Amino acid sequence: MIKNKGVFPRLIMGAVLAIGFSTVWLVVGMVVLQSGLMFGWGDHAGDNLLFRADGTALIAHTESNGITQYRDLNGASVNMPEDDAGTQLHGTRMPTAKPWEEEDGDWDARARYFTDGRAPHTAWYFIADGQPNGSAYFVGYDSHTKAKIGYLGVNGFNAVMPSPNERIPFAGATANGRGRVFCPDQDGHHHRVTSNNGTFSIAIGYGTTMAMPAIVYVLGLDRKLYEANLRKRTIRVVLHESELHFLAEIYHPTASGQGDWVMAVRTDKDILVLDRRHEECLRYPIPQELRPLTLTFGETSTGEALLYWKSEQDTLATQVEYRLFWVRPDGRCRTAIVTLPCESPLRTLQLMAATVAPCPLFLDVILGVLRGGELQASGQEVTFAGAFVRAAREFWPAIAMVQVLAMALAFLCYRRQKRYGLGRAECIAWPLFVLLLGLPGWIGYRFGRKWPVLESCPDCGVAVPRDREECVRCANEFPSPALVGTEVFA
Repeated sequence: MIKNKGVFPRLIMGAVLAIGFSTVWLVVGMVVLQSGLMFGWGDHAGDNLLFRADGTALIAHTESNGITQYRDLNGASVNMPEDDAGTQLHGTRMPTAKPWEEEDGDWDARARYFTDGRAPHTAWYFIADGQPNGSAYFVGYDSHTKAKIGYLGVNGFNAVMPSPNERIPFAGATANGRGRVFCPDQDGHHHRVTSNNGTFSIAIGYGTTMAMPAIVYVLGLDRKLYEANLRKRTIRVVLHESELHFLAEIYHPTASGQGDWVMAVRTDKDILVLDRRHEECLRYPIPQELRPLTLTFGETSTGEALLYWKSEQDTLATQVEYRLFWVRPDGRCRTAIVTLPCESPLRTLQLMAATVAPCPLFLDVILGVLRGGELQASGQEVTFAGAFVRAAREFWPAIAMVQVLAMALAFLCYRRQKRYGLGRAECIAWPLFVLLLGLPGWIGYRFGRKWPVLESCPDCGVAVPRDREECVRCANEFPSPALVGTEVFA
């Protein structure tokens, strides 16, 4: 007779097997799904909006075979020379969130590394305290000797750490800090350099140590724009705007047609374009409708600025909306609203999620964390409960398929429990276990224990377990085995 180890130890073993099976199944399913997407599963034609240098909006329609055709907003077919970068508008994304409304105590978001372009160079670190009304400073180290060089605060270079009053008023993250902290020489922006044949544009990669002035711009809590020259070890205020809340580098077309990269700042009501002396050269009013939104800004070759908002990226969206505004410095404005269809290959997950994660509990967690998190991050849902409910509505076919399978397996589990004559506790616990974990739960239940051999009962003829003295169906005792003459009796 097999000794009963109890329900709880067997549930633990079943859970371990279920988790292992689920992990392997999920990894294999994601690999297969990713491979399918790479080889064209769910390929669909798609539309995108792009802009000529003069601000003309074009709709690019790409077929699943890779062929792209262009049309204007009225539907007329046009040609777009894709190999000529000068025919496309350079746009810069400008969020509306004010950096001083953020708080981040993570060290990865509180420190930023720069170099001064010397040889050997000085490693400068911009360090923020991560407080909502905090401060920051620069500290430099010799890259060769590792010795501390000194500090930069609002009063300039000093050999000792700046006092709280001498630090730069600063809040928000420094990592990926365009709009808060960035260095045009080291953040992958374009710059003018002079060659024997004239002037041309190059892109400087991250972490460069090329011998050029390393200028770092810091947006302060006091609405001041600070310019730190790491080579000269100086710091100064180059702009003080009462409503300043975002800083960027933009492409500014010039009369020569070459264009240049200059600074621009976003205020509550305007976008200011600065010249090389950091003086205002143009001011474009932001339309009232765009002021609370994250927008993309670009200057056209015709003296206008294109400002547009695009609906948040959504992996399950069927269309994307654009609100376009062509604005002149004098306030004149023309607008357009464009809605384009979109079809993401990830929409296949609404059905394939059932095969990738055939476990009700795991599927609910995945949807709640991934899809619910995406909905909250994009602002489409405010609360986690609302995001979870919406995710459940979007993925109801997969959820229904997985739940039906789990219910069927739970019923089979109950029948098997009764067939083996197990106790009441196990007849309740194991079907609930399978109902929650679905196919992985069934695997854990089925292979997480030893099952007794089934043999026909001599009295009722039903196949029953022979790990006990009585039949679980008719309750009659099993006959003793026939003697063969080799038995030893004590």
